[in-house]
Amino acid sequence: QAVLDALKELGTKQSEASRKLADHTVDHLSNQVKSSVDEFRKAAREQVAFNLAGYMDNFSRSLANEVRVLIKEVGDLREARRSMHYELAELL
Repeated sequence: QAVLDALKELGTKQSEASRKLADHTVDHLSNQVKSSVDEFRKAAREQVAFNLAGYMDNFSRSLANEVRVLIKEVGDLREARRSMHYELAELL
């Protein structure tokens, strides 16, 4: 009977130790998952900011090209107007 009682007590202690180990493992893994998710979110926010900055750079370059074309067209129109004024002055 003493051996059976000792085995039951040993089984109870091992069961309790296994439960504690499982609880500790679950806590540790949930903390790891939370930490990983936080890192992924941080990286995603940085990536969005980087993508937005790249988009803005491309937009600025495209806009700069359009502005250059418009300035050239305005210069051409001024030159044409000046030559028309000169021709009109010669005719009068």
